[in-house]
Amino acid sequence: MRACLRSQVDESTDEQIADARFQLNLAYDRFISRFGPVNLRANQRAFDGDPDLPLLLSLENYDGETGTATKATVFRERTVQRRQPVQAVNSAKEALLVSLNEDGRVDLDHMAGLLNKPVEEFLPDLKGIIFLNPQSNQWETDDQYLSGNVREKLAVADAAAIADPRFHENVEALESLQPEDLPATDIDVRLGASWIPPDDVKQFTQVLLNLSSGVEVSHIHARDLAR
Repeated sequence: MRACLRSQVDESTDEQIADARFQLNLAYDRFISRFGPVNLRANQRAFDGDPDLPLLLSLENYDGETGTATKATVFRERTVQRRQPVQAVNSAKEALLVSLNEDGRVDLDHMAGLLNKPVEEFLPDLKGIIFLNPQSNQWETDDQYLSGNVREKLAVADAAAIADPRFHENVEALESLQPEDLPATDIDVRLGASWIPPDDVKQFTQVLLNLSSGVEVSHIHARDLAR
């Protein structure tokens, strides 16, 4: 069964695919001549625990009331088509989707080939949808670029925009996403929080207890506790 499916998606010729299908029919016919349909309860028990059992059961169109089975389509014709890469699209957005699907990233050269246009011609159609990251110098989608540490990204974009006006678009988009600063009263700090530096806890303790020395503070990491 696996060889038959594999032949449909690899470099096999039509003759090789037909031969793989013939071998599948031969193996299946031999099996049911001795043991009956794969979907019979006794046969299912024989394959109990085998992760490939669902694949074997799919070989048949089984009628539980009559106990009869007919062969599935895979015994007669191709059921899997080899994925064909997209050769051309009509819009920049379609080209972007193909690039993300086939390349896993924004590939402007690939998109240019799909559109049969130079990058400069279709890039304006993707304004606000993709951004050039000044740190990596790679193009990224809006959901990738406009997420994460947007404060740091804004600082980087601000600096980059001084030398390259293209990054003004980045600055505008990131500025609209900046979170509001929290007032100190809205920040709940627990004394044992791992992100508080030990020296800050030491200084707090000394001031609170009016001590000039004798206070030692350290942080025990979770991995040390696990030991």
